[in-house]
Amino acid sequence: MKNLRLLLLLPLLGWALGATAIDAGLSYATFKGINQHYIEVYLHIAGKSVTFVPVNDSLGQAGVEVLLVFKKGEEIVKFDKFQLNSPVTPRLLDFIDLKDTPLPTALTNYW
Repeated sequence: MKNLRLLLLLPLLGWALGATAIDAGLSYATFKGINQHYIEVYLHIAGKSVTFVPVNDSLGQAGVEVLLVFKKGEEIVKFDKFQLNSPVTPRLLDFIDLKDTPLPTALTNYW
């Protein structure tokens, strides 16, 4: 009987853990300037996958912490950590961000 209970709990546990995953998308584009190269990072967060915290009676806001790491081989050349907040809204909304970052010279040899 214990085996049966365990088998029934495993799918429920998997469902509960899956429900807490953040649905996020990331894409990027690189640009070569005369003196500096840049990368634009585009982030998309699905509003239904994050928790909106009440701001007042009818409005809520969600936020996620983002960590961008730029590596050359195993060496971290640059990183950026920031808080991405949704707009204050009465309903669940997807939210996006665009991060324009100059690249160190060490990374520009890859492209």
